[in-house]
Amino acid sequence: VSFAVSSAGNALVFSDGFDGPFPGSWHLTYTLGSESTTLWGQSGYRKQSGSSSAWCAGGGSQPQPAGGSYVPNMLAWLYVGPFDLSDATEATVAFDLWNDCEPSTSLPPPDRLEIWLSTDGFVTPGNQQGIPTPNTNQQWAHSTYSVSSFRTISALGSKTVYLAFIFRS
Repeated sequence: VSFAVSSAGNALVFSDGFDGPFPGSWHLTYTLGSESTTLWGQSGYRKQSGSSSAWCAGGGSQPQPAGGSYVPNMLAWLYVGPFDLSDATEATVAFDLWNDCEPSTSLPPPDRLEIWLSTDGFVTPGNQQGIPTPNTNQQWAHSTYSVSSFRTISALGSKTVYLAFIFRS
């Protein structure tokens, strides 16, 4: 994951390849009311580069083997921040993703991984927005999102921007 900001010049404000101690700068939680206490974890099973990657079901009190199935009714959060984007004129979030979730046409609603931004630590619904990530069809894919594509919040110009990956099953 890299978070690049552009104002007077380009600057990388955060980068993590998940090779160091986990969770490092990241915070792990699950949403109360979900049936699972499975959290994100670190795994060496499937990695793009380096020695590790983040696995949506590899931690918590019900960790699942990497590369296998995850438990039903998960709502696991992996988030980091805050970042100061008060002087930014543009910002991007870039990451490599292996996402093999169900097709969006399946019922009940599909399992999904979303990327979220918040300007208040995910406290107020109006200060956060999520965008679904694509299914990468059992291969690694590089994804880049402009912060300005999160149209319902004003992350550019904010002193407190948080980034999250939220997995729902």
